[in-house]
Amino acid sequence: MAASPAENAESSVYTTAALPRTFTTGRVSVTLGIYSNTGSSTPESWPLHTSVDLCRCSKTLHIWQEVLPQIGFRYPFVLHALLGLAALHIAYTSPTERTQSWLVGMYHHSEASTGFRKELCTITEDNSEALFTWSICNVLYVFATSNPLYQGIDGGPTALTSAQKEKVLGTEWIPMMRGLQAVLQPTHNYLRFGRMKAIMSTGNWAELNPEQESQDSEDVHFCHARESWNESDHAEVYEEALQVLRKCRLYSSQFRGMDSETRSNWGYNKEWSAPLMFIHFAPESYFSLLRQRQPPALILFSLFGALLHKIRNYWFLEGWGKEIVEVIADILGSYWREWLVASPKRLPKAYQSSRINEATYSRLA
Repeated sequence: MAASPAENAESSVYTTAALPRTFTTGRVSVTLGIYSNTGSSTPESWPLHTSVDLCRCSKTLHIWQEVLPQIGFRYPFVLHALLGLAALHIAYTSPTERTQSWLVGMYHHSEASTGFRKELCTITEDNSEALFTWSICNVLYVFATSNPLYQGIDGGPTALTSAQKEKVLGTEWIPMMRGLQAVLQPTHNYLRFGRMKAIMSTGNWAELNPEQESQDSEDVHFCHARESWNESDHAEVYEEALQVLRKCRLYSSQFRGMDSETRSNWGYNKEWSAPLMFIHFAPESYFSLLRQRQPPALILFSLFGALLHKIRNYWFLEGWGKEIVEVIADILGSYWREWLVASPKRLPKAYQSSRINEATYSRLA
């Protein structure tokens, strides 16, 4: 008799020992409710810790705590993806476990990626949820492992190399995130109206229009970027990207004055998702200019960094916004400082950096 999907998932997942390239045969104990990573000296409970820290919306928490593990029982590569994130969460929350947990996370991510590539050959409604889940986990994994505050498995602070600065500016993760469309498109409606709909909904995004809203100081600061492309041949591209950024800012800011009941009923994608919407909705022609390191494109990306800084309380995004702006300040130099400068009196103490001095996100903290 053939083994059930759950048995296959349980029998195929292993953890790493503390040394690279050395693997134990320790079984990862898997039940629907709790994942216990016996390869780490600190057991990790997916539903009680990692999932709660990833999803801070009670109405959709069941998807992370129940639905995603159920998908993992059918598709082992999804189970590996979840275990990889759980291991990285241990590395973040327990510094003494960092090296071992980091290696465990790397192993599981490698196994998950291999399984994903095999499954990607045929995209159907049946496997669409699994591919979607892996895609989400992969984005979180890349942000966590490339975190500019924690370079290397020992977590020690280091000066960024040229290659790491390129990573900060999205050479790897932007194409990866924008590539999600190719995975989702064939079965988009199935996912959008199925049990994943709660984490795919973007609420009133389509109705938001920055031009119809009263302008506040933050929006004035965003619009100041227009002066950097006054005589550019790509002004239309930059303007379209700016409008997406302004819309992202509006989407995020609406939750500040929202009453608790309305906020609770809103669903999963609230202010934390706003910056990442920019990566999805901005035109491809803008990202081409960003890859060329055109100054107006970099200035706009520093505004993206300002938005990202606002959601730094998510462990996998900590430090990203600050580092994006610092790297851009280094690239642009003093000539373009006018578009990055804000009042030094409003600069948060945490960002009084010699590299950025008075940075664009000082108005936004």
